[in-house]
Amino acid sequence: MSTPRTVLVALASTITVAGSVFTAGQSLAAGAPTLSIRTAGTGWLLHINTSGNTGCGLISGASSSGIAAGWEGDYPVSGSLAPGQHRIQVVCPSGKSAKLTLFAPRSPINDLRTQFSNSTQGMFGS
Repeated sequence: MSTPRTVLVALASTITVAGSVFTAGQSLAAGAPTLSIRTAGTGWLLHINTSGNTGCGLISGASSSGIAAGWEGDYPVSGSLAPGQHRIQVVCPSGKSAKLTLFAPRSPINDLRTQFSNSTQGMFGS
């Protein structure tokens, strides 16, 4: 009866060690960038975290702008955007953030739609 228990303990120890080695290797790589939107005054704040990546860009429609390597912080967006939907995403060579939608101009309904996109991380495409 003690032999099967010994085999089980040895197997569990091997799996634990293998899992630890695999996890340690994963943590060394840069993570995916993140993006979130919140309202601020008459505009918005985009919170961007490149998660240590280099060569990232902020994409909005057909335009893009570079982001400093390893940057994390808030990027203010003026309230004077053209009316409509603005799809925004952080793109790095190693991954992309969720694609969020900012709705302009600022109004209670558009703010709600923007916050819904932020809260669901764009999963419903809105």
